[in-house]
Amino acid sequence: MPAHKLSDIKVVCKGGVYNKSVIDRFWKYAEKGLTDDECWFWIGSIMQRGGYGQLNDRHKILKSHILSYEIHIGKIPDGLNVLHKCSISRCWNPKHLYAGTHKQNTADAIKAGTLHVFEVKKGTDNHNAKLTIEQVKIIKGSKPYSIKGLDKKFGVTKTCISRIRKGLSWKSVTIP
Repeated sequence: MPAHKLSDIKVVCKGGVYNKSVIDRFWKYAEKGLTDDECWFWIGSIMQRGGYGQLNDRHKILKSHILSYEIHIGKIPDGLNVLHKCSISRCWNPKHLYAGTHKQNTADAIKAGTLHVFEVKKGTDNHNAKLTIEQVKIIKGSKPYSIKGLDKKFGVTKTCISRIRKGLSWKSVTIP
């Protein structure tokens, strides 16, 4: 009987079926902390973007926290992601992981200070603005007239003129 290659042996976890070699490599780089409550750090390869622990499996990148969730907790519910309660990307402690929505993940990241949200400035406060408030008032007041010529007069596109007149842009500017 031929010997099985390590990559052919399957291991059934709570959340899926993996090659035994993947599980063995997971445990090689998964360093447990001294207690169950502290972060357990991934000491293997780290993704450049996001700083997550990663493991390669036949040209597919597996994130360590996702693999940990599936080994210890179970299958990730459809439409959800694996999130960190601790906000530490390299942590794979199953007590620190939970399934949540993208919206929850974004809110967690903002709260933890790992995602910065910048306010989009409107109107003339936006550095890309090509029109002044007075010019927008002229455009909004020209509704019965053709947009032909307004684009050239103000150096913007016909689409820009049309969006202003329909109230899709420069909503804060009103005319009497």
